[in-house]
Amino acid sequence: MSLFSEIEPIRYEGPATEKEFAYRVYDKDCTVLGKRMEEWLRLTVCYWHSFNWPGADMFGGGTLTRPWLGQPVTQAMAEEKLDAAFDFFTRLGTPYFVFHDVDAMASADTLREHVKSLRHIEDLMAKKMAAGGVKLLWGTANLFSHPRYAAGAATSPDPEVFAWAAAQVRFCMETTQRLNGENYVLWGGREGYDTLLNTGMSRELDHYGRFLSMVVERIGNGLTFTHPVDQATRATLRIVNDRQEIDFYFRLLGQPWRRTQESAEISGMHHNILGGVLDVRPAISAWGSNNAAFRNFHYWPQCCVLA
Repeated sequence: MSLFSEIEPIRYEGPATEKEFAYRVYDKDCTVLGKRMEEWLRLTVCYWHSFNWPGADMFGGGTLTRPWLGQPVTQAMAEEKLDAAFDFFTRLGTPYFVFHDVDAMASADTLREHVKSLRHIEDLMAKKMAAGGVKLLWGTANLFSHPRYAAGAATSPDPEVFAWAAAQVRFCMETTQRLNGENYVLWGGREGYDTLLNTGMSRELDHYGRFLSMVVERIGNGLTFTHPVDQATRATLRIVNDRQEIDFYFRLLGQPWRRTQESAEISGMHHNILGGVLDVRPAISAWGSNNAAFRNFHYWPQCCVLA
């Protein structure tokens, strides 16, 4: 039994329904341009917003009374939240969920406790996912809520904070991978400076760049595409920033442009922009058994092209 156990599964009833809980527009089985609506929208529940927000704002405390909220979060509270979350997913019939690491796990004071709590809840999540068929769209590490991140995570002036953030991202990426998550998100909600009076932007950017390089070195993820060739092939790459959503395109010689499945939301990567001074700058890398040469790289704030 959970907070949502008495709610019947919510189904599509059409715009004329008088039911309090019903889908009026979203019909997962409706075919739109050759694909089911569920395939187009990939409806997803966010663990943080749905189960961790206490209903607070800057003027007052929380108004949402939930038995799993409190400090510290015990293992029992984390498990009760997990039961409620997956019961909620089942009621909505959503195919996906997403979460921050600390959204789901018990509180931890040390990295050893952090890993233990995260692995415990990961095992329980895996069982729930197998039983109900809900999949993980992406995971991410919360590098902003704890007071240690008040001055940033990767851009923090404290090397111990940098190390904790790096470890936290590593553990969460590994959890996401074991849960067969379809993606991983790096969200720099606390990165950047509070005031120009006490910052070294060049050093902060260097630290943040090194942090991202460590992520690539650890997991090996990035923009990749495979095309078998018998001789040297030329490809044109295009990286487009459309309202802080980065999309990647490539075109092989004599073929039309193709867009990769991956994209990146980057609004949290360049806070406090002043005249574009912290605008995101793209970086390109290649790896594998052969050689790659990059030429004719041009960058504009709205689009960059490499031929």
